[in-house]
Amino acid sequence: MAGAIVCGANSALADENFEYHGYLRAGGGWSENGTQQSCFKLNAYGSGATSRLGNECGGLYGELTLAHWANKPKEGSTEAWFKTSVTLSVVADMFASWEPTNTDDLILSLREVYTQAGNILPNEALIWIGKRFYRRVDIHMLDLFVSTNSGGRGFGIEEMKLGDGRFAFAITQYKNANSFTIDDETSVSMPLENVFDVRYAWSGFDVHLIHGQTGQTSATGDNNAEKYFEAMSGQSLFVSYYNDMGEGRSNKTIFQYGRGIYGPNLGSGDRFMSMSDGSNVVRKGESAKKDAVDESSAIRVINQHIKQDNAYEYAFVAIAQQDDITSHKLGDQSDAKARQTLLAEVRGSYYLNDNTKLTADVAHWAITNAVFGEANSEEQNDQALTKVTLATELVPSRGYWVRPSLRFFVTHASWDDGAQTGGVGGLLGHQQDEKSGLTYGFQTEYWW
Repeated sequence: MAGAIVCGANSALADENFEYHGYLRAGGGWSENGTQQSCFKLNAYGSGATSRLGNECGGLYGELTLAHWANKPKEGSTEAWFKTSVTLSVVADMFASWEPTNTDDLILSLREVYTQAGNILPNEALIWIGKRFYRRVDIHMLDLFVSTNSGGRGFGIEEMKLGDGRFAFAITQYKNANSFTIDDETSVSMPLENVFDVRYAWSGFDVHLIHGQTGQTSATGDNNAEKYFEAMSGQSLFVSYYNDMGEGRSNKTIFQYGRGIYGPNLGSGDRFMSMSDGSNVVRKGESAKKDAVDESSAIRVINQHIKQDNAYEYAFVAIAQQDDITSHKLGDQSDAKARQTLLAEVRGSYYLNDNTKLTADVAHWAITNAVFGEANSEEQNDQALTKVTLATELVPSRGYWVRPSLRFFVTHASWDDGAQTGGVGGLLGHQQDEKSGLTYGFQTEYWW
């Protein structure tokens, strides 16, 4: 059996129509009192974005994409081609030598499975059907995907030549994996989200217009099912401009607006323009929450600047976000105040030689009128956190995006009274009444 698997793998790798890509990060560390590595973030900003360097916990996260071409096109060929891709992910804490899939020690997930076809439609357009991430835009320093969630199963056309640019259109379906419990007895799945996604890119500009709507029943497809949810909708606008300034320097500016279900998460800020955590799902009869979601909106501006030189490199990112959540009722039934988030992070590296660089990373988060507390006792306060990381990195060659990287780091974070009240994530080894923490560790990151 083992020989058959090895022979099959060798045969696949030798097939010029087969290709594979992937991403992984793996590491660990220690914090005070002998516990494992801590990670620091403002809980009011949610479970997502964080200042990544020296601040990623969880052991292993990896993705592997396997792709196979049918009629792989030769240069200049007009013959129709098809390409099928499958992406799997793995998450493991990496502590035990035996990490079974029937526990949370090791989790395998299906992320993508779709087929693209080319040289069939006019104007160089590609057509695709399946499940995919769908053209995500991320800020890598923060592990923050800033485009509206259009992932899920669906179909679309992309890369169609139209005027001076390229046009894309997709219809996708998304459903959160969680369920709602109604009257403590009936568990129903989340409603289906239908997304209509239109994009156009030209001369460094990229524009997305997205409309999403959810139904009133659970996502069973039963039209006679009881209507458990309010029908909701939302829209978002994304505009970015990428400027390649030459000599290793680049700048990207992003403007985003979202409303309704693509407005701000009422509890935290990082899920702006996303239904991925189900927070903006509204149960039937929750008229106050329905009004709050319908009337909410958010604006976000992002700037990212990267400079690469032979001896040094640096990257800077800044985010300013304004959330209008004034229709949301706090625990005392007062109207919530508008929420603002400011983030600035700078990372610089100096090369000792072609394979070794010293890196320093400083990030500061500040949230005004953050929402925290239980659903029946929500309050707002101001919160701030600063994180500083020093690292030594071993790399194959010079370059900001060069991977793999072997890292050894030490991270210090400090936060104010408001962040302490609202909660700081990943406080292993630190007491809740402390306002600073130190952690150190090791990590490898690689993409191919």
